[in-house]
Amino acid sequence: MKRRYENLLSEHFKQGDQMAFIAGARQVGKTTSCTSFIKNHHYFNWDNEDHQRVIISGPTAVAEIVGAAEERTIIFDELHKYPHWKNFLKGFYDTFARNRFRVVVTGSSRLDVYRKGAD
Repeated sequence: MKRRYENLLSEHFKQGDQMAFIAGARQVGKTTSCTSFIKNHHYFNWDNEDHQRVIISGPTAVAEIVGAAEERTIIFDELHKYPHWKNFLKGFYDTFARNRFRVVVTGSSRLDVYRKGAD
């Protein structure tokens, strides 16, 4: 079954390299849509302790795991549970992801992406 997130993400990434944030209620298919539809993706789930250790180690650790051989999409799931998730994403994107990786962040309706007008 084709889900609405697939069309939205396809259009989003055709237009540029900005991060995509998908927020919504639990169990509506956010993660399933992203992981099944996006080819060449690397998936990090904050609820997985091994993934937590990598994320806490910082943007360089994530970039080393993902590698740089080809264009890839990185999916960060439930990252909003990490207290410093916004700083992590900003640092990762500015240092490694711009023009190299596509970044998708999925999370529950608690995913508060708007903090200040400048961010």
